Amino acid sequence: KFFVIKITNSAVGTVDVDRLMSSSGYTSKSDKEHHGFGLMNARYAVENNNGVLKVKADNNSFTLSVMLPRN
Repeated sequence: KFFVIKITNSAVGTVDVDRLMSSSGYTSKSDKEHHGFGLMNARYAVENNNGVLKVKADNNSFTLSVMLPRN
C-alpha cells in the first residue's frame, strides 16, 4: 500500500546524516552557494504527503529511502 523509492549514491567519506537532515543549507560540496537544499525540500514534500523519508550513510555511500502512501 506504499510506493517505495530507494536511491544510493557514492560519497566522499562518511556523510553526517544528523547534520544533513537537521539543517537547511548543509553540504559537503565545495560550491556551497548552489548545494544543500535538495534533501530538506524532499523531506518537506514527503512529510506533507504523509510519507516517511529515511537517510543512511556508511563509508563512501549514501542511501535515501522514501515511502509514500498510495491513494
